[in-house]
Amino acid sequence: MPLKETAAEPKAKKTKKLWIISTVALIVIVIVIFLTQGRRIKLYYVNIKKNPFKKGDKVYYTNRLIKKGYTIDIYQTIEPENGGSQCLVEAKWVLSADSLNKYKTSQIGTYLDYKVINIWMDDKTQIPMLMYAIKVNKKALYKDLNSYSTPSNIPVGYKEVSGPFYVVAGFTRDKENNGD
Repeated sequence: MPLKETAAEPKAKKTKKLWIISTVALIVIVIVIFLTQGRRIKLYYVNIKKNPFKKGDKVYYTNRLIKKGYTIDIYQTIEPENGGSQCLVEAKWVLSADSLNKYKTSQIGTYLDYKVINIWMDDKTQIPMLMYAIKVNKKALYKDLNSYSTPSNIPVGYKEVSGPFYVVAGFTRDKENNGD
């Protein structure tokens, strides 16, 4: 004669089944988030591990990138005219490497904050980047007449937003460069 199931056994099976389904669903959600937001997650991790700055610290540009005649791109914020997520485009301004060399410094500004934000690479592509908001060194700031963000080049449907300028985090240092 087969043993009869007690009322506790079906409940235990249902609980186990629920745990398995919940675990599988959680794993699927984590995979989807990582596949769609993996780069952003990595950039936040890089910021946590490598950002040496506090608000008000001096920000220096990597010396190997400061060469005669070069300009250093800075970025400004834009947003959709109908609301939505902000992103960055090259600003109408650049920092002049010649001016930095003239003043014998690689200081490009003062650190304000960081953002993981999309940058417009062309009319269709946006790529998330780790950017530092800075108060720029005005001695090196020049209007860039060939910049991406001239009014005709800001993506259709977007407008400029006032705020700080941004630089690519990977091109910065927290100490004056000594010829390296």
